[in-house]
Amino acid sequence: MKIQNIFLINYDNILSQFSEKKLPQKISFAITKNLLLIAKELEPYQKSLSNIIKSYDEYIEKDDKGEQITLPIGVPKVDDKHINDYLKEIDELLQIEIDFDFYYIDDNVFDYDDNGKYDPMSAKDIIMLRDILCKGDDNEKAER
Repeated sequence: MKIQNIFLINYDNILSQFSEKKLPQKISFAITKNLLLIAKELEPYQKSLSNIIKSYDEYIEKDDKGEQITLPIGVPKVDDKHINDYLKEIDELLQIEIDFDFYYIDDNVFDYDDNGKYDPMSAKDIIMLRDILCKGDDNEKAER
């Protein structure tokens, strides 16, 4: 399936939140498998992002202690004169579509008796994980 880098990063962040939780084995395996697949696909993204940041190295702003100031999106802040071009390049990188095949599991895996054996998950947690880990309607997945 085609997916934009931004969504792959979001899925990586979401799945990482659950990677240390004690969950049923099939769910844990799917989380780990997808995290490994995502990490491999994000290597070119990370390299390209690093190149963008390096190209603006002389414009990166620093605080009073000489430390780089970081934007809320996790990249160094550059001066006002260059910020628009810098953010445009990063946005273009985030919007690039790549081919990615998720490892899916059946959604019935989420219907389990935990008897206190597993870490608790909220309804929101289950919905997020099902959305990523369970193959739904093809039209729904294509919108990602």
